[in-house]
Amino acid sequence: MKGLRGMIPLGMSSALFVFVLVAGALRMSPGLDARFFVQAAAVCAYLAWLVAESLLVSVREASLPDARGDRGSCELYALAQGAVVILALLLPGTGGGVLTGAIGLALLVVGCGFRLGAIVTLGRFYSRRVRLLEDHRVVSTGPYRVVRHPAYLGTLVGHLGFALVFAHWAPLLAWAGLFVPMVVRRILIEEPCLFELAGYDEYARGRKRLVPRVW
Repeated sequence: MKGLRGMIPLGMSSALFVFVLVAGALRMSPGLDARFFVQAAAVCAYLAWLVAESLLVSVREASLPDARGDRGSCELYALAQGAVVILALLLPGTGGGVLTGAIGLALLVVGCGFRLGAIVTLGRFYSRRVRLLEDHRVVSTGPYRVVRHPAYLGTLVGHLGFALVFAHWAPLLAWAGLFVPMVVRRILIEEPCLFELAGYDEYARGRKRLVPRVW
């Protein structure tokens, strides 16, 4: 059972990769126009994002000891993320133009870059499940200078961008009504564990959780 739980994040990422690859190819705007290239770039960027995270985190984490501190938030977070992507690719667009798509693509790339930068900065301390390692320490460099949870901020921005590229209200609603609450819930579950780290209290006093100057 422990090994199975360790494989869940990798399995979910792999399933989402296959879905995006197939559904993305079918969903793109017909004809080699600007919308087609924006949507193709978004699909390729998202696939690259999934591969990068799997190589940086999911493969390594599959071999780590079990961690139950996240109270199922890992799976719920992943399902909410998947809902945004699945709705964006399955439902027909409602008329978003090239400018909306371009803005969405820019947000996707910026969010992805910010998240991957946070993961690389945290290194082996980054985990999809709530856990502390024996030599765990506070990291305050890179994106962690800005907010306490830059990886979550990056994924929210990136998925908002992905939803905008495909221009339908349903994935935007899923982003606001499912994904954002799941990220907030995840942070509230994770932070009591982080406050056990020496120096985290001082680090937290100087930075907001997710949005600078707001929360």
